[in-house]
Amino acid sequence: MKMTAAQTRRVAVSVATIIIFALAIYALRLLLREARPADVFEQLSAVAWWRIAAAVAFTAGSYFMLTFFDYFAVLAAGHRISYPRTAEAALAAYGIGHTAGVPSLSGGSVRYRYYTPEGLSALEVAGVVTMVSLNFLLGLCLVLGLGLIVDAGMATQVVPLSEPELHVLGIALLAFVGAYLALAYLKRTPVQMFGKSFLLPTPRLAMGQLVVSFFDLSFSAAALYILIPDGVGVGFPVFVGVYVVAMQAGLLSNVPGGLGVFESVLLLLLPGAPTDELLGALVLYRLIYYALPFLVALAVFMRREAISGDGPVRWLLRWLQRR
Repeated sequence: MKMTAAQTRRVAVSVATIIIFALAIYALRLLLREARPADVFEQLSAVAWWRIAAAVAFTAGSYFMLTFFDYFAVLAAGHRISYPRTAEAALAAYGIGHTAGVPSLSGGSVRYRYYTPEGLSALEVAGVVTMVSLNFLLGLCLVLGLGLIVDAGMATQVVPLSEPELHVLGIALLAFVGAYLALAYLKRTPVQMFGKSFLLPTPRLAMGQLVVSFFDLSFSAAALYILIPDGVGVGFPVFVGVYVVAMQAGLLSNVPGGLGVFESVLLLLLPGAPTDELLGALVLYRLIYYALPFLVALAVFMRREAISGDGPVRWLLRWLQRR
């Protein structure tokens, strides 16, 4: 039977994801040739409790910021849903999407379950997902641009570019952010992006998106940074830039949680970091920033499905009650 174009695309994406994951694991093996598991676990057990508590607090701050992504995106779509409702949807979508992989699909499916009963069409939910993705991209450009301008000297240890070249790159990234703000101010008709048509937010909402995205990425980077006792050889502004590049690489790979890809990029861009300490910190970071929110998100989503009256969880509970 001949496959449709959509089926072919899904198969191609799945195959590409498997290949990327295999390459990432291979690259990770090469980067960790001299690392010993015993040393990694020794560093893991040596992390002070207050650092773990701080990482949990930074993680909570990051996910709190993420709730506003959805709130602003729904407002930009022309709908008014209470903040508690959008916050619950965002926590479920991000907690599951970050770990399950293909966030636009897994997180988008969760948002569909939350937002269609609130009056959003499937196309409008897709617009919300697109706007959320755009928010992340803008935040990445803002954080990376500021980091390259503020600490270009330290950034030269990470990338093979001179300080003036890094300044130009930082200015270009900030110019992209400025162009978005200008477009939000000047253009009030629908724009085409990622194959979809949607309205840009008002200038006030656009500025709010940038502020929220900046703090989200800063908090999530700090959750990892605080777990590395001896630092990584670069200042926090440069580390945030490296972190967002690694995170974006993980997201683009579609590998669940960016597993292997995220770690490989970090190790590659931070050659001066103590490998054992960084690996130990990454294990803790995975548990704190990915596993813990995933369990919370799963519980929140299952509860929502159980009381919605039309979800599969509710159907399962009814079936069990009849047994």
